[in-house]
Amino acid sequence: MARTGTKIWIVFLGTLSLSLLLAAVSPGSLPAEKAMDLVERVMAVPEWPARMVRNLVLKTVDLAAGERSLRERIDRLEQENLALRGLLQTTINYAPGAGAGEGHVTLRPPTSWWSEIRIDKGSREGIRPGMAVVLDGALVGKVSRAESNSSWVELVTSSSLYIPVVVDETRDLGVLNGDGNGLVWLLYIPVEKDLKPGMSVSTALVSELLPPGIPIGRIAGAGEEIGGYRLYRITLKADLSRLYKVKVLTGGRF
Repeated sequence: MARTGTKIWIVFLGTLSLSLLLAAVSPGSLPAEKAMDLVERVMAVPEWPARMVRNLVLKTVDLAAGERSLRERIDRLEQENLALRGLLQTTINYAPGAGAGEGHVTLRPPTSWWSEIRIDKGSREGIRPGMAVVLDGALVGKVSRAESNSSWVELVTSSSLYIPVVVDETRDLGVLNGDGNGLVWLLYIPVEKDLKPGMSVSTALVSELLPPGIPIGRIAGAGEEIGGYRLYRITLKADLSRLYKVKVLTGGRF
């Protein structure tokens, strides 16, 4: 291998010397031009590996820079997505324009334990039907009727209450409905949608009285399939067995 390299360099130097000699003898002649052309070609041979390595390095550097830029952009988008999702979930507690009136539970009929409660705030405090009722920022129901000094709240576990909701992670829309016995189900999700346990569910955009983004709970598991749709059982965020004091969202957007 070493002898071959030595021979190449001997040929290279010999050709270079001969070309320079011809150029010196006849600077403007045709042999001189050919000699210079030959020198250029011969000198390009040992430079070829260096050029290849240089081009390869430049391409590698460009690819690495492009990949790094793409990763940084993806990271920024993920952070923005998480920030927006967190804002959506927390504005119910901190939005300055949203009014919230506290009310104490004064009655929970045993015959409709999972359907309704009565609170000690009514139309005099600005409460009216359709307003959302929350416990620790999570939805427990909405006002069904309001009297002057009290109001009735239909709970999310009621079999007659249907609430449009959204799965936060996938943005799939569905309807929340209780069974009247303490369980809550997510309805109208196509069977091809593969929702996972732990995904969060919140209210969808319906009206100013029931703002979007109010946390409700999380998917606990999949249920049966009915008419091309799959039911999903929901674990509520609010503890409906401990309803002593709640808040009624009396105004403002979220």
